Amino acid sequence: MADKKVEKKVIEKKTPIVKKVSSPKTSIKGTKTNVVKKDPALNKKVVKKIKSTEKRVKTPKKEVLEVRISHRRKLKATILKDNSKSFKFLNVEVIRYVAHPLYKKLVKKRKKYLVSCPQDIDFSVGEKILIEETSPISKRINFRYISKV
Repeated sequence: MADKKVEKKVIEKKTPIVKKVSSPKTSIKGTKTNVVKKDPALNKKVVKKIKSTEKRVKTPKKEVLEVRISHRRKLKATILKDNSKSFKFLNVEVIRYVAHPLYKKLVKKRKKYLVSCPQDIDFSVGEKILIEETSPISKRINFRYISKV
């Protein structure tokens, strides 16, 4: 019988009883309110009384701006052929420099892309533009025009 009583006491010590105290968001000057704060040293909730001279101020909520961040590839390209007057695409070339695997010299790599673009903008051959990768628009068009550089 003595063993059962000892077990009950141990179980009671493991589960601490915490009293719930209501803390209003704002309080009027001259009233006392209870605030529950967690003490990291004791790892327990501690009740603190606010003095009658202190005033709790309601803080405004921060405005959250939703900004859509694009993780798609953006490339600088040079216009090779302007087909935007008859069709809705441009023929562009992207030049990038890559180190040679053995000799470590920078080698120029060129790649041609077809870019979807609006028809109301005038383009000239040799002009630099910024393009962005998109889902396939057609069989060969996977980029769209963003802006002039």
